[in-house]
Amino acid sequence: MKPAIGTLLCPACGGAFPRNATACPYCGAVVVLPPPRGSDFPSERRTFCPRCCTVYPSSSGRCPACPPGATDERGGHCPRCTHDLESQRLGEATVDVCPACHGTWFDGDELEHAMDVTTTGVSREEAVLLRRGLPRTADPLEEVHYLACVRCGERMSRRQIAMRTGIIVDICREHGVWFDGGELSEFQTFVRAGGLEVLRYDGVAQAEARRRSAERTEPVGFGPLGRLEPGGTIGQRADLGFDWVRALYRLFRRW
Repeated sequence: MKPAIGTLLCPACGGAFPRNATACPYCGAVVVLPPPRGSDFPSERRTFCPRCCTVYPSSSGRCPACPPGATDERGGHCPRCTHDLESQRLGEATVDVCPACHGTWFDGDELEHAMDVTTTGVSREEAVLLRRGLPRTADPLEEVHYLACVRCGERMSRRQIAMRTGIIVDICREHGVWFDGGELSEFQTFVRAGGLEVLRYDGVAQAEARRRSAERTEPVGFGPLGRLEPGGTIGQRADLGFDWVRALYRLFRRW
């Protein structure tokens, strides 16, 4: 019988385990991810950061671009309807949920521990297939209200939790992320459909395109007669202009 889609076979014991596992649950063998189809490079597990929308090496433990956000605080008031928040276990994290509007507050990097937001990297062909299956989320039409951070009370910023989702969340870079009722389940659906893998592939492809464009652009400078010449910098043109001004100024002073 073939393993279920999204699973790998342990080379040591033959047991099937999910792609996001770090070790075989049967024999304990360390998981070495296969390279994406069509790629000669090994896969690297990276984690999506909801506060800055970047992916960072999972081995680092947390996003190096964001504050640690470590806090022992629990509860607080719902920024949407002011009800008292209640602690609730979600994955490997304890989060704060509003019993009235069902919004969810994640302190610091709790979201990375509450659900699997890691990626392994996919090839172009795999990204094309995953892109076709991504859920279509309509842009919200409700009136915009900026909410106060559950911890510091400062106004939070509003943006998409990730490109292509259409899910607008409230973010305090210092303290955490707020999902209104229903938004978390929509984001989970996006992640399960491979949305983060598509975003990671798009980011790598765009970076590679910028690199190739920079290599094709040869720096130019200006020769003694103001003509374009290879090498040098554009700043030489400004220096050349100032030299002409200074020469004319000295000439008029002689007169």
